[in-house]
Amino acid sequence: MHKIVKQYFSVLKVTFKAIPLWFTYTISNSILGEICNIIGLISIVATVLKGINNKSSFAEVVIPILLIEAVIILGGFCTSLYYAKVDPIARQLLSKNITSKMIDEIMSTDLKNLDNPQYLNDYSFALDQIEQRLMGSVNTLSNFLPNIIGIAITLYIIKYINYGLAVVAAIAVAASLIVNLALNKTKFIFNNEIVMDNRKKDYVNCVFYMKKYSLELRLLPIAPLLTNLYNNSVKNIIRSSKKYGYKIGILSFIGSFITEVFVFWGTMLILILKIYNKGSNIDPTSLVPVTLAVYALSSYLIGLVGVISSLKENELYTKSILKFLNKEEKALDKGILVF
Repeated sequence: MHKIVKQYFSVLKVTFKAIPLWFTYTISNSILGEICNIIGLISIVATVLKGINNKSSFAEVVIPILLIEAVIILGGFCTSLYYAKVDPIARQLLSKNITSKMIDEIMSTDLKNLDNPQYLNDYSFALDQIEQRLMGSVNTLSNFLPNIIGIAITLYIIKYINYGLAVVAAIAVAASLIVNLALNKTKFIFNNEIVMDNRKKDYVNCVFYMKKYSLELRLLPIAPLLTNLYNNSVKNIIRSSKKYGYKIGILSFIGSFITEVFVFWGTMLILILKIYNKGSNIDPTSLVPVTLAVYALSSYLIGLVGVISSLKENELYTKSILKFLNKEEKALDKGILVF
């Protein structure tokens, strides 16, 4: 685990250096957004139920709800603008900055590497994963921090969490961890299996639209060969998709089932039984807010499991990226120019 965390922070460092402002804003936005969401949702439900139970006036119920909703809407509006305008630009800048370093590496590498299919496969795979994995490193952190904050808030709200609720959460977390690890491993194997075929497809596309090859395509019987190469690559990718698609779909469904069904209805059942228990001091009006809080707590715990899974997943993918980027950094640290 230490090795995985160390590699993760290496990727995080690369991402921060490439786009520091986006990095900082993304983390801050995720923390504030989660605080507003969890407090807002539970506060609205609690306000309505208490208002009905206490026979409060319409204004006493509606005005607090409108104020809470206004804050949530404002935050949602700012977040939507951010993801519509800022985030796409940041992705392009990140891709440009890191890709340029990757290009420097391929231009300075030993010529024998350019005849090594494994080297070229690793380079192509790393190039394809740059945006998703480096942005993913920030998303992992922006998921981790809100989950920690969410757990603290929900534990404060749930003042009488019992062993039954803890067992539900623990089972869901353990099952989710197992499912997510299996799902990520399957996706990684699938993506690796289609690297070569994707390279072949890209090569054929490149040949057909580049002007310098147009004369050869017309004079020589190359086009049918290239078309056949392309079609075979597509067939191989389809074959791999069929091979792994069923397993990926089943694992994804199980992951959703654990979160959406088991956690929610398990906690709801436990609380209902406690309410009908003669010795229970639970206010029935608190059933929904507490259930939402427990459901949120379980979701946050599962979210932490997702962070662990994503760390493992990113460790599989980013290893190839860092293999090229770290080579450049080590050379610079030693004052060596790589030719």
